[in-house]
Amino acid sequence: MNLNQHQSLIFESVKMQKLSELLQKIIHSAVKHINELNKLFVHNNLLKQILISMQVFRAEREKLKRKECVVIKTFINTMQNMIREYK
Repeated sequence: MNLNQHQSLIFESVKMQKLSELLQKIIHSAVKHINELNKLFVHNNLLKQILISMQVFRAEREKLKRKECVVIKTFINTMQNMIREYK
């Protein structure tokens, strides 16, 4: 093995070590923040369900204007139950 090949191997070895350290940092960061990402995902799903429920209840309210109080109470109960499920 000549000097150039030896230096090239050392250089490649150092690059691989730095890459390994960088990958370890990335994995550590991902694991550290996964819980926060899961919470965001759950909250996003909850918000989507609330928006869908609001649209449904708005449509129903138009049909049931005389019974608006019942519709509002039903909506509030549904939202409270949905939030309890996610806790």
